[in-house]
Amino acid sequence: MLGSTTQLRVYLLKRLRVPSLHLSHSSMQVVSQRRPHTKSRYGCLQCKKKRTKCDEKKPSCGRCSRTGVKCSFITQTCSLVVITAPHLQFAQTRNTVDATATSRIAIEAKIHKKKGFDHEASISSNNVPVEVNFTAAERHCFRLMNHYVHFTYPSLIELTHKSEDMALIWRTVVPHLAVEHDFLLQGLLGLSSLHLVLSQPYRRRENIANSVQHYGNAIALARPHLSNVTEYEINGIFVFSYIIALYSFGIHRIFPSQLSPLAKLIEVMSLIRGIYSIAELGSDWLDQTPLVSLKRYELINYLQNLSPELEDSLAQLRQRTYTTIGTTAHTSAYRSAISLVRESFLVVLSGHSAQKAMALFPILVESKLMIMVRLGEPLALAILAHYAVILHWLRGHIWLEGWGEEIVHAISQVLPSDWHVCIAWALQEVASSHPER
Repeated sequence: MLGSTTQLRVYLLKRLRVPSLHLSHSSMQVVSQRRPHTKSRYGCLQCKKKRTKCDEKKPSCGRCSRTGVKCSFITQTCSLVVITAPHLQFAQTRNTVDATATSRIAIEAKIHKKKGFDHEASISSNNVPVEVNFTAAERHCFRLMNHYVHFTYPSLIELTHKSEDMALIWRTVVPHLAVEHDFLLQGLLGLSSLHLVLSQPYRRRENIANSVQHYGNAIALARPHLSNVTEYEINGIFVFSYIIALYSFGIHRIFPSQLSPLAKLIEVMSLIRGIYSIAELGSDWLDQTPLVSLKRYELINYLQNLSPELEDSLAQLRQRTYTTIGTTAHTSAYRSAISLVRESFLVVLSGHSAQKAMALFPILVESKLMIMVRLGEPLALAILAHYAVILHWLRGHIWLEGWGEEIVHAISQVLPSDWHVCIAWALQEVASSHPER
């Protein structure tokens, strides 16, 4: 009996007279398909044709040598079946699939190449990020909105009121509205450009040009909406009116104009009055939005007292209402205006928002007084000089810097000399080094 599987395998190979094969036992199996027999397996074709046994001598068998026939041998197929191990079979299958896929891609590439399409370039482009080139105008707008988010809107919070409500309005609500309304977006870009001019001296000329351009675009886009304000547009128009008023304060400081300082102030005050008109028009709609905090201008009875010097100056103005020639309506308008100025001073001293302090007088003063200011009436001008002191007290805000002093001096130049006593306190205030309030 044979002692091992290897010995059995060698015996079978010799018995079957099969040439030695160098096969790995771990990856191959050898299986016999036919039973061994004594007939010639590898005889020449001539012997097989004659059905005689071939002695298989080479290079010519004995029968072919005796008969003088050219002997030829047939190469027999191995009767062993080779079964590939499972992991090798998987590898071969995968290689076959890969080869097939590669062949298919190559064929498609040839087809596309004939049509003028570079298939390899299209495949490689899928792995390369797509390059997006922004225009110079787009980059300019991104730069201005970035400046608004980081620098312009904080200045608006300081001017209106330092609270979470105001921060939410200027940081979140207003930019969201600007996305919906092109005129408001142009207004924000113009305001941001102007803030760059006021806060950063470099590139001044370029930023002024950009600011004027965006402002012009904003006005042109907003004009068709002002004649018929709808519920959808009221929020954008209301915020837009705010931006235009602040823009006017800032642009008149830096842009050369043929207008006198008084004419500039009257123009800005008219714009501030427009804010109140829009707020009244859309009051029911605005009350349902966070913007309601921006439209409150009601009078409040403050308990704080004014300085004796300021009280004396206001008393002189009230005394002049009895001696100034005019109708009863004019007298009423004067006294109402003096009360509003006093109220505005109380707002400043109470630490309330600068927005309310500067806007209370222009919004609530009677239109008759504005007409008398345009006509150069001395009492109207003297009252306006006191309002200018409020702007001077608020000069720490970038939008109001320089306004108060300029207006008081402009009024002193046109006011008759016998009226200078009524603005003496105002002149002293703008000339002194009072700390910014």
